Amino acid sequence: MHDREPPFDGRNRKAIAAQGYGEIDMTIPRLYASQRTPDALRGGVVALGNFDGFHLGHQAVAGAAIQQAKAAGKPAIIATFDPHPVRFFAPESPWFRLTTLDQRQRLFEEAGADAMLVFDFDAELPQPAPKISSSNC
Repeated sequence: MHDREPPFDGRNRKAIAAQGYGEIDMTIPRLYASQRTPDALRGGVVALGNFDGFHLGHQAVAGAAIQQAKAAGKPAIIATFDPHPVRFFAPESPWFRLTTLDQRQRLFEEAGADAMLVFDFDAELPQPAPKISSSNC
């Protein structure tokens, strides 16, 4: 019996996608924060940001997380928001989007991520976390 799970090697991506977590024709699954994360992707390293456009700065942040995940034998997950946070904070501003979720999914795959996690950006998401006192721990 092993104390640790075997390192994540990405071979189960299509099986995860076939379970309804992503498009079968895409290599990496698209996960939603409202869904249960597949066991094979739990405990991964997550790069969190909007990543719309996926410019060099975004690539550097994602790349560092991917590198850390690979070194630890864990899945690398890039988390993004949909819709763009500006839709919530400035709904009167002109609508724009640099990349669709499908485009981001492909860009994240090309960068070496094992999955994409999408957070629905609504009124609940930007709320501060509840305060935890030592008596609640």
